[in-house]
Amino acid sequence: MIVNLDNHLLPPFRRLFKEVIDFEYFRLVLKGGRSSGKSIFVAMLIIIGTMYLKRSAICIVRHTNNVAKRLDNVFLKALSILGLSDKYRYVSTKHTFILLNEDGSDSDVEVLCTGADDPERLKGYTPKRGSYWVSWIEEAQNFDNIKAIKNIESTVGRGDLFHFVSIITYNPRMSSTHFLNLEYENIPNKESIISYKENKNTHGSKVVTRVEVDDSIILNQCVFHCTYKLLFKYNKKEWISPTDLVDIKLGEQCNSEYYRWYYLGEVIGNSSVNVFRNIVDWDGDRSCLDIKKKDRGLDISNGGKDPFCYVETYYDKKNKLLYILDEDVHSGEDNLEDVAAGILRINKLNIDFYIDSAVPLTKRELNKRGVHAIAVKKFQDSINAGIIWLQSLQGIMICKQNTPFTYKEFKEYEYELDKYEEVTNKLQDKNNHSIDAVRYANLDNIRFE
Repeated sequence: MIVNLDNHLLPPFRRLFKEVIDFEYFRLVLKGGRSSGKSIFVAMLIIIGTMYLKRSAICIVRHTNNVAKRLDNVFLKALSILGLSDKYRYVSTKHTFILLNEDGSDSDVEVLCTGADDPERLKGYTPKRGSYWVSWIEEAQNFDNIKAIKNIESTVGRGDLFHFVSIITYNPRMSSTHFLNLEYENIPNKESIISYKENKNTHGSKVVTRVEVDDSIILNQCVFHCTYKLLFKYNKKEWISPTDLVDIKLGEQCNSEYYRWYYLGEVIGNSSVNVFRNIVDWDGDRSCLDIKKKDRGLDISNGGKDPFCYVETYYDKKNKLLYILDEDVHSGEDNLEDVAAGILRINKLNIDFYIDSAVPLTKRELNKRGVHAIAVKKFQDSINAGIIWLQSLQGIMICKQNTPFTYKEFKEYEYELDKYEEVTNKLQDKNNHSIDAVRYANLDNIRFE
């Protein structure tokens, strides 16, 4: 069967495709901003490469519960685009794509998708024949450190030194001290660089470096940076979701720092300790707001002076503005009758609201007192996803007079400092009660990816 890759691969990816299939690199690092096409490219590469080489592939994400969403789905999409859905049999229960023989029967070649919750289990994965020709570590930013990634490469890459390639894809974290940024953003040994190409129009680049293991073994690594502008340049805007197209436009105009990091993949660094740099002092005037729906959330006290914090917000989706409308704050020493009464004072129609799911007893006790609390469903890395969503907004509109507690916490929320007083990318787990409440309230607005 002949597949015309020119119809499916963007020109910068075509040469990269051939170089990987020919094993010119022992490691390919694909990084960059969101909606840059890197994941679908890798899926196409693995599908075609597995058919061409008749060797199996293994693809890995940090958490098993993300395998179907982050790996299976992209392979299904790639098979559809390439018109090769009838060449593989998808076994959803095993997250496996089995290459079919010419007569339609199962071959002993497959693309296996799995999680790395227990890295030791990866040692038990071996192809039915030979060794893996490629491993793909997707969303590498979710792993703990570079050692964890290299241990996986070592585990699954045994068998054929010169005919194996490790592919790593990720969106760079903001902090310059993140382990992936330290490893792949700047090449410390300039003498190891074989070639470097940069495309200022698409904010892309390609750097190839040499690693001399010994006199007889020389291996090359390629780090390829791409952005959504690549899709724009080659008229593939339909590959980008409408919401991302809107975010790109608004971000470029109004929230340049977030735009540069999230969509251009730049490591902008935490130049400020403040987590939220998009807070707008709002006068509290609601007359111009078209409020059709309010979002409500409650962060539960852990006891003592640790507060209960209830908030109501309004999200202007068109303009990406979040308005903090009301708050009610009670000490953890107050009784639940007072907490419920405070909520009902604001939430006069007693509409459902989201509450932290960590303490189900508190939720039940509050509901007995007449409010309608719903336990928030927590997702993998939900805190970070919520913070990123808040940072992505064109403005977090807070009135200091109406919601002083929320105003103070958002204004003062900072990243942790290391022992050298340098800003890290770690979030403080204190003085964030209203921030948690706002995250819960906007559960249906936040994108979890």
